[in-house]
Amino acid sequence: MVRSALRVATIEDDAVDRLMVHRLLSQDPSWTVDFVEFSSGEEAIEKLPASLVDVVLLDSDLGTMTGVEVLKGLKAQKLEVPVIALTRQGDDCAAVSLLQAGAIDTIPKSKISTSSLQRAITNAIEKQSLRSAVCRFREELDARNDELEAQKREVEAFYHTLSHELKTPLTSMREFICLMAEGVAGPVTDDQAEYLDACKISCDQLKRTMDDLIDLSRIETGKFSIQKQPVEIGELLAEVVRWGEIRAVETAITVTVESIRGAVLADRDRAKQVLVHLFDNALSCTPEGGSIHLEAIEENEHQIVFSVSDTGRGMALAEQETIFTSKPLSAVSAPLDCSESEGNGREPSGLGLGLNLCKELVELHGGAMWLESTPGTGSVFSFTLPIAKDVLIPG
Repeated sequence: MVRSALRVATIEDDAVDRLMVHRLLSQDPSWTVDFVEFSSGEEAIEKLPASLVDVVLLDSDLGTMTGVEVLKGLKAQKLEVPVIALTRQGDDCAAVSLLQAGAIDTIPKSKISTSSLQRAITNAIEKQSLRSAVCRFREELDARNDELEAQKREVEAFYHTLSHELKTPLTSMREFICLMAEGVAGPVTDDQAEYLDACKISCDQLKRTMDDLIDLSRIETGKFSIQKQPVEIGELLAEVVRWGEIRAVETAITVTVESIRGAVLADRDRAKQVLVHLFDNALSCTPEGGSIHLEAIEENEHQIVFSVSDTGRGMALAEQETIFTSKPLSAVSAPLDCSESEGNGREPSGLGLGLNLCKELVELHGGAMWLESTPGTGSVFSFTLPIAKDVLIPG
């Protein structure tokens, strides 16, 4: 049988007790024991950290120091070695105090035997190994948390840059474009007016993209909040239709609305933002002369289902499976691809962040969003919002 090497430190001021421990451990055939002896607590605190032992056997009362005081001194030295305290028979209070001070186990001296020492030492070493593993895991977890905090600060800095260093000059640029289009700087030809209008549209698209990025970064950092209140469904859909009606007329797209009477419990601006995003995508993907249908129906007594359907090219199953999966700042998705539609001369605005943001906003309301699409037929984007109960709708 192969004997394991074991290095044991004894902190014991009684020579008889120290010899007893040596004799009992030497009788264990499974170990080859090497002893390091300390006759006082002060000596142990000073020299033990450099002794490289596997386990410590500590007398609970050393005369000049108690076992608890020795444990506190060893702890101050950051000693990571299991300590087994040897106590007087019946001294339960001392045993509890020693365990609270950091001892991994206690054995009454009157019950010490080769088997009890072997069992206690084996368990102590295993417990200490687990403790060390937990400490390492905590250190790794703390380090990872520090990394995440640093990443969070980077996202916040990015948000600050967008908010203050990009949006302000963009707003000024758009205002000057509008002034030029109105002729403030001099007469404007038809061609120049068309070019200025294209510039204004591009500014608006860029602003929407930055707004999406800002919202998504605020959601990621936990600084985004919604203010729920009853929102009348018919009014909400009417506002969305008014937002895009000129664009629909220009491309001969028929827009229809079907809505129940009632209200949802939602942040009005955010609910409208989701519907506008979906309506904007539908307008971009629907060919000239096509149709778009906005609908709000009661799914059950708790939820309303909003749907925006179009007669565009639709999407293959592979596209549908990834349409909502991009992460806000780690993987920006491509714009919603409508290139295979018959074409209405419009490109989708933004960087494809809109659908990701829509899903996040809906989920913040406790709802869900999904897509149903058939290639060559069109797409239906749907989402749910909670019903606002006991709300009187005029009219």
